[in-house]
Amino acid sequence: SGLFPDFFAYYEDVDLSWRLRNAGYTIVVTPRARVKHIGSATTSQNRPFFEWYAARNRIWLFRRNLQLWQKPFVLPILIVARLLLLLPSLGNWEILKARASGLWAGMVAEPPKF
Repeated sequence: SGLFPDFFAYYEDVDLSWRLRNAGYTIVVTPRARVKHIGSATTSQNRPFFEWYAARNRIWLFRRNLQLWQKPFVLPILIVARLLLLLPSLGNWEILKARASGLWAGMVAEPPKF
């Protein structure tokens, strides 16, 4: 399967690459290829949307793709790091709320299945 509708906007490309690599495919770089990417074209005017999906999908990425034995080591470190990154947004309630609730959603909501 390719990209998942619930896992969109941020980290979906990394998720696909990680799954392909885990399935035995080789990921290659094609230096001459060119892609025009309009960064934040969807969310440039909606920062809380970006913060929520980026926080949730970052956690989902690791929950979906780490091997079972890796999760107890990596996930706590990732979550603590993400909690520390909430500190710079303490002065902006809207951003803090989006980051914190996205982080929470990433931890408690079930990521899409393969």
